[in-house]
Amino acid sequence: GLLAGGEAVAQYGRSLARAEEALALAAEMKEKEWEGLALHDRGLALALLGREREGLAAFDRALGLWGQIGDLQSAGFAHRFAARQFHETAGRFDEALSSYDRALQAFGKIGDAESEGITLTDKARVNASRGRTEDAARLYDEGLAKLEGVRTKAGFLEFRKAFMGKIYDRYEEAAVFALGQGFSERAFRYAESMKARTFLDQLAESRVELEKGIDPDLKKRQSGLNFRLKKKPFMK
Repeated sequence: GLLAGGEAVAQYGRSLARAEEALALAAEMKEKEWEGLALHDRGLALALLGREREGLAAFDRALGLWGQIGDLQSAGFAHRFAARQFHETAGRFDEALSSYDRALQAFGKIGDAESEGITLTDKARVNASRGRTEDAARLYDEGLAKLEGVRTKAGFLEFRKAFMGKIYDRYEEAAVFALGQGFSERAFRYAESMKARTFLDQLAESRVELEKGIDPDLKKRQSGLNFRLKKKPFMK
């Protein structure tokens, strides 16, 4: 309602005021990293207040500072945020893709495979919005394959489960896209892969001793799933 909207605007205004205070303090202390973070917060608050031009200017300043100190991860996050919150939502798809490409370049230089995978699916979504279905399908495949590589290397079961929770919506988004384009087989692969990985983690959590033959049917199912998942199910 109007009250909720007014409360939200007031909250965003307070966030902007705090960001301005942090920015002034960081500038006084000549702390470029803090200054960049304060500018990022300022840009976010301005975006939420609908002041797009000022928000983008804040992000541009932050990117300049992070470029000076070599903080590529923060730069990548800023490029990705600007692409999603400013350009993509406004239908400026060329600008969005350009910002996503800059984010990918930054993440690639520091080996942040998780952020690369997420950004690839972001690019897929933009291409889908433009009607470039083949490009979108390819980018979803690449992004999910990259994310699966991260999940596989996560090590501890708790880490894999937490990571799967973070990226579950990416699988869903890809499956919905594929189904909407009539790519039924691809949509099935996305959904099957998503469920299969969750199922295998649940098996590990319950510590079912499959190798000892306690449950042959379950062991057979696990072996079949592992075999299929190793065959790069995202690719055509």
